[in-house]
Amino acid sequence: MFEVGQHVVCIADFEAELPVHVVMAYKSDGGRFPVKGTVYTVREVYADRVQPDVIGLKLVEIVNPPLRCSTGRVEESGFDKEFFRPLKKLKVEDFMGVRIDENA
Repeated sequence: MFEVGQHVVCIADFEAELPVHVVMAYKSDGGRFPVKGTVYTVREVYADRVQPDVIGLKLVEIVNPPLRCSTGRVEESGFDKEFFRPLKKLKVEDFMGVRIDENA
């Protein structure tokens, strides 16, 4: 499950997986894609209006311009959650007992 404020890592190469014409059109309108291997912060979690079973994420680090979507609405598009993996939230306790090499 994804939640606002959670850190996620992108596990997809959007530009390689999407059709070239989609990538070009999106970029020409000022859109940016997440980069595979990069960590992002979830800004919003939502159900897609056209496909309600698809859960989308909007990211703090990427704010795209509003675009006209297939429903005719003008809004910022997000990214399918399937392209991200949630990261474990670290706590101070996770670092307890970790030895630091003082000679490094």
